[in-house]
Amino acid sequence: MTTRPILPILFALAAGCATTTLTTKHLTGRPLFCAHGGIGVTPVPEPPDIEDHFAIMVIEVDNPGSVMRGVAVTDMKLLDAGGVLQPMRRLHEIEILPVVLPPSSPEANGAYAFYLNSVPAAVPFGGTLPHGRNWLRVRASFWAPVSPPAQCRVTMDGLTIDARSEGEWPQ
Repeated sequence: MTTRPILPILFALAAGCATTTLTTKHLTGRPLFCAHGGIGVTPVPEPPDIEDHFAIMVIEVDNPGSVMRGVAVTDMKLLDAGGVLQPMRRLHEIEILPVVLPPSSPEANGAYAFYLNSVPAAVPFGGTLPHGRNWLRVRASFWAPVSPPAQCRVTMDGLTIDARSEGEWPQ
């Protein structure tokens, strides 16, 4: 007698979980910006744990379904002109940007300044991807510089987005 009310509740909970989870095959994405570079002057000798090479990639991710939870940027790589991968050391920050620069706008020439610096109202990405178009800025450190870089690659669960590097900021 006491198990009857519990079973419908368990089925309702299971059904609710199934409707909020989508697979990444429903996501689409495109690159908006990618650049990399060093931190400049470093101590001599360099400490073994110093992080002195970074990359930033801004991507647009379109989620046509309902809100997705538990979404993660799982990897970022730099590829040189020969296709050799430089794996990331670690992810530093992922933010949802409230606006991006339209590629055809006169301000797009200031993409370095816009995407590398603070964007007002950017919020940390906590793994929840809202419905619709989302703009994410991913910052990561790398073990060594890549010269010359040909492209950046971000993997978000199963979605991989490649971008031609806009260039390298001064070392």
